[in-house]
Amino acid sequence: MIIYLVGFMGCGKSTLGKKLATLMKVPFYDLDSIVEHQTEMSVSEIFSTFGESGFRDIESACLKNLSTETNVVISCGGGTPCYGDNMDYMNNNGMTVYIKIPDDIIASRLFHSENKRPLLPYQSREILKEHVSKMMLTREVFYNRARLIVEGINLNPNDLLQFINMRISR
Repeated sequence: MIIYLVGFMGCGKSTLGKKLATLMKVPFYDLDSIVEHQTEMSVSEIFSTFGESGFRDIESACLKNLSTETNVVISCGGGTPCYGDNMDYMNNNGMTVYIKIPDDIIASRLFHSENKRPLLPYQSREILKEHVSKMMLTREVFYNRARLIVEGINLNPNDLLQFINMRISR
């Protein structure tokens, strides 16, 4: 089974994904890292060179290439489910899990993160929170199409695995 972790930037997809994959004894892939490896460019460089649509095309191709694996955990970029047919593709090829975190917590995590994201303004915490809230309005429609929605605050990988197993067994 392929498990796709989706949600906004900073919700913990990569951190939880690594631990979940270890528990399940399967490979873990971070989609942004795969894109960077394939292009030999950072995400910021890709955005600067090709724009968001160019990045999304590359990301979608990498997602579909990774989906040929059988038992893996894939941490998707925050915008992955919102582009083209990616969410339908993931729902048809594995278990999608939306890690849901409130906007204010996301904004705080992103504001203090050393990894600055190309789509976000970092002038102040208030401007960042407002921008995150606006982006969430459009993105959450896609995130909510996930097969499983979990509250991400204090979520540990053991609980996540239990939620996934319960959902699969239905």
